[in-house]
Amino acid sequence: MTWHRIVSRAFDPWNRWVVDDIVLNVALFVPVGFLSLRWLAERLPAWRAVMLSLLLGISFSSTVEYLQLYFSRETSLGDVIANSVGTAVGIAAGLYTLRHALQGWANRFFRRPELAMLLVVWFTSQLYPLIPSLRRPHINWFTRSWPEELAVVLLMVVEIMALGAMVRAVTGGHRSGTLLLLAAVVAIGVRTVIAGRSLGAAEGVGASIGLVMAWFAPRLPVVAALLACAVLCAGLAPFHFLQSPNQFDWWPFEAVLSSPWEGGVPLLMGKMFRYSALIWLLHQTGWRWRTAALATAVLLGGIEWAQVWLPGRSSEITDPLLALIAGYILWELTNFEEGPSRPSFIKAG
Repeated sequence: MTWHRIVSRAFDPWNRWVVDDIVLNVALFVPVGFLSLRWLAERLPAWRAVMLSLLLGISFSSTVEYLQLYFSRETSLGDVIANSVGTAVGIAAGLYTLRHALQGWANRFFRRPELAMLLVVWFTSQLYPLIPSLRRPHINWFTRSWPEELAVVLLMVVEIMALGAMVRAVTGGHRSGTLLLLAAVVAIGVRTVIAGRSLGAAEGVGASIGLVMAWFAPRLPVVAALLACAVLCAGLAPFHFLQSPNQFDWWPFEAVLSSPWEGGVPLLMGKMFRYSALIWLLHQTGWRWRTAALATAVLLGGIEWAQVWLPGRSSEITDPLLALIAGYILWELTNFEEGPSRPSFIKAG
């Protein structure tokens, strides 16, 4: 019965969400193929690394689809196929980077793949599900408590400042970086015409202030400290604590798996961006990758622990785990040209 439910949804009737769903499922598994190939190629012959990487992607996708049966989610063999294609694309990219050294501004994103990934994650968090809406654009005008709105403003200000630092690192101060940063800010406003998305006035205010602040190119340690404070404030807002704690969930990614993709993916990508940005900023100020990732995970673990006393919050292990995953991905991407003699993530500087 379970297998029949998965197979029967392999190719649902065509609708406006089909293309978006296929693209997303392919894109999500490109890193799986890339990172697994890069790791296995250091330990196994090339053909074995390719086969095991593909098997890993298919197994991981199949496991996720099977688990979704227990979270009232729709499952589809088509998702497994799309994930497998994404894994294969990642494997191909991994094989290419093993054999070629990318040089020369058009290739700067390839020479700084960690920043390219962060920018892709940012645009995904803002523009998903990439389907325009015919409804009238809607803006939420300060509907939350003032501590929550201020926390949103602060978080958006610092995220734009972090984006500015990333763009400068990629473009080397070229004027095209200004256009890229403007595009990143415009993407926030585009959410008003995307199906299932909306824009909060606090986010618009924060983006405007952040754009001005990014223009002055603040020091990276300052941006890192501000981002850590912003994450802390956003996690603890509205600062009204309960007398008895809620339950802490040790099952990772349960909230994402049990929620619709239209809301779960932007939330997950938004967290992935800010946690990765914090780790990257800390590394740029001299921290080791593992130290930056662990520090971010500890910060998030403390926030999740405090959230058991906050109303309307779900405390779970997902965010600290996400920070560790982000740290490993960033380390892997920044070291992909060093070859098999490089140190492991645990010993990396």
